[in-house]
Amino acid sequence: MKSMALSTSGVSTSNVAAINSNVTPIAIEIAVKVTGAATYNVEYTLDDIFSPTFTQVGATWFNHPTLAAGQTTTKDCQITWPVTGIRINQTAGANTTAAIVLQAGLQ
Repeated sequence: MKSMALSTSGVSTSNVAAINSNVTPIAIEIAVKVTGAATYNVEYTLDDIFSPTFTQVGATWFNHPTLAAGQTTTKDCQITWPVTGIRINQTAGANTTAAIVLQAGLQ
């Protein structure tokens, strides 16, 4: 099992958690903890995050259907389809979000 930590402070995006898309079955848990007042969403991409030309700004990001725009409390969600990267997008608030991303499966 692979564990990755993501965080934001104030309006910002986290680093990208790299997901191994060769693992089967796809089983990813994302748990987001909010400290204070923060509005966020969880996003994923299908872009090649290891490409030398990859940038977060230039990537295509999709809102997770469960943790889409406007989240303000501690929550979790799962991803069971192939993705290459996951991030937190904090859209409001001066406080913080912290997430643990766990990926399980066989390679």
